[in-house]
Amino acid sequence: MADGASSGGVPDAPVRTYPRVMDLEDFGLPEVEPTPEKDPEEEAPPEPPPPDPNLLSITRDELAAVQQQARDEGYAAGAAEKDAELQAFYTGCLAELTNAFKAENARRDQALAKASQVFVATVIDIVRSLTALDGTVLQGMQRDLLADAASFARECEGDVTVQCSPADIQRLQAALQNEGGVQVESMSDLTPGIIRISTAANTIVIDPVQWRKNMAEKIVASVTALARQRMQHNTGQA
Repeated sequence: MADGASSGGVPDAPVRTYPRVMDLEDFGLPEVEPTPEKDPEEEAPPEPPPPDPNLLSITRDELAAVQQQARDEGYAAGAAEKDAELQAFYTGCLAELTNAFKAENARRDQALAKASQVFVATVIDIVRSLTALDGTVLQGMQRDLLADAASFARECEGDVTVQCSPADIQRLQAALQNEGGVQVESMSDLTPGIIRISTAANTIVIDPVQWRKNMAEKIVASVTALARQRMQHNTGQA
């Protein structure tokens, strides 16, 4: 079928011709970029997924602050732990030193007490041995006995008669020569050292053996008390 012919099917109808329209490009118009076709899938962006509750969003500054806080807390905890360890260590050392000092002090106190007891016993034995001395030592004690007898006679009231052995008459007379109320007599039946002092009311006999024993006991008691006092003083200072 020819261009422009009708499709009516009438063979005798005249054929009309139409002018052909041609699209000519106008080069004077600016070029227009073709609009890109949009993808229907890109036109509607997908909805964002719901936030995960297990995820936490944090900025860098907040993260740095949290890290610094964690470091500070870690340093503080470490320092406290080390301080506690050092405190326990020093406490143990001081306890060991204290126990060592206590043990040493106890040992020294025991040794000092033992030495003091030995010293006291030695002094007592030495003093007690005075009762068994003779010779020149006994002569010195004999003079002390006569001096005590003369002193006792002076203290008696009224007339006093002092009787002694011929060996002691001179010493007693010399000791009592200025006492007008005291008379010294020599008795041959008296052994040396025995002195009899008589007053109107009483008669006293001084036995040298008993006198030495009494003197020794007094000395022992005095020395023992002094030694024990000294021992307690030294023990208290240790």
